[in-house]
Parts: sequence; C-alpha cells; structure tokens
Amino acid sequence: MRVKRIFDLSPTLGDEIPYYPGDVIFRAEPLCTLESSGCNMHRLLLGTHSGSHLDAPLHFLA
Repeated sequence: MRVKRIFDLSPTLGDEIPYYPGDVIFRAEPLCTLESSGCNMHRLLLGTHSGSHLDAPLHFLA
C-alpha cells in the first residue's frame, strides 16, 4: 500500500489540552535550559490518552 498523504491531527501539548476526568493532567517540567546547560530538556507527565489517537472499530464493540 502506497501512502499518498499524511495528515497530522496531533494537538499541541500544553496546559489547555483536554484530559479524561481522573486521568493524569499534562505537565512539562523544565530540567535544563540553553542558558544554564547548553540544551533544553523537559520531563513530561501525561496519560496514555493525551493528545489524539485512532481506535480500531472493534475496540468499541469488545
């Protein structure tokens, strides 16, 4: 199968991203900055359903 187009449906991760009640709320903690360490690094905390994803049709019927 040849892919003709790819559509990126991913929302930008940030404080405004929706989350399922009871799931982990997205958080990004800076660990290093360009000024202090010469690189940017963050620790990310997010649930497995953060952002967008597609489910197979049978997922809903199981």
